[in-house]
Amino acid sequence: MNWDAIGAIGQVLGSVAVLVTLGYLTVQVRHTREEMRRSAAAERFAAAREMFITQATHPALAEVMTQFLEASGARGPPFVSYVMSLGLSHAAAHQISALGEASWNNFQASIESAAHLSPGVRAEIDHRLVFNYSDTAPFGNWFESNKARLNPDAVRYVESVLARPNSTPI
Repeated sequence: MNWDAIGAIGQVLGSVAVLVTLGYLTVQVRHTREEMRRSAAAERFAAAREMFITQATHPALAEVMTQFLEASGARGPPFVSYVMSLGLSHAAAHQISALGEASWNNFQASIESAAHLSPGVRAEIDHRLVFNYSDTAPFGNWFESNKARLNPDAVRYVESVLARPNSTPI
């Protein structure tokens, strides 16, 4: 074998190595982009959940929010009116609505990653979705009155879980 042939083989192998490296980098960039998207979504869900938990657990803040809504002439979410129709105060209804929002943000984060969860964890989440959002569940009315503004993919997931046979809360 002469040196020209060895050089040509080296160039071909070098070209193949460059192509493999480019392919690997493409996969890594795609994976990193997906992880960044997931991380940003998780951070957003956590921040929203924390904000609504704060509203749900601080009666003074709920009272201030109620005064603000009343002073501004805003009615508040339909769920608040529903809770008030059950005999609870406007502030308590606002707290319960905030708890519903916090709960939804928690579930939405789980729903977004459902494909990556083990079957057991996914079954537990599905059971909790039924327990929270079925027609007879505590937040079933919250879900129905808010689903038009929620993430449509997450809403479809919840509705598919609720439509399954034997999806009644225990």
